[in-house]
Amino acid sequence: MVVRRFTWSLLLVGFGLLSAGCIKDGGFTFTPPKGWQEKEIPGLKYKAYIGPPSHSLVSNINVLDETFSGSLSEYIDGNAASLKKVFPNIKEVRRHAFTTASGLQGMKLVTNNNFQGRNLRQTAYFFANGNKKYVATCSCAGEDARRLDPVFDAAMETFQFNK
Repeated sequence: MVVRRFTWSLLLVGFGLLSAGCIKDGGFTFTPPKGWQEKEIPGLKYKAYIGPPSHSLVSNINVLDETFSGSLSEYIDGNAASLKKVFPNIKEVRRHAFTTASGLQGMKLVTNNNFQGRNLRQTAYFFANGNKKYVATCSCAGEDARRLDPVFDAAMETFQFNK
């Protein structure tokens, strides 16, 4: 029923398969952090943006979309439940409404996880455009969260759907 892609996105990041870039004909745009590199990742529909490595992890932003007829809240709940099954030690730090600069309403889900001995911080920004749900996953070493949380927010504040 619910959302395996988001979990898969997190697995790609956790295993370090994402190493460098995310927008291409997806019906959306956002402005990545300055200096981050765009990279096409095999198996992902959209390119990802990659920041400099730190604490044995590569900070990155990637976007996935999926058709889901339920509400955005149901979609997020399904993703959170899937994540807990795959990552039993994951901790939900917070979940709250998020509004972009253009007024697009979404939700933000912040998690911490000890994955393969590394502290992993992931912030997912969820948006809906009809039955299509989008999740932008922003990942970094937990030690970099204080520095990168505002960077991720600034990038996602520019997220918008193309008209």
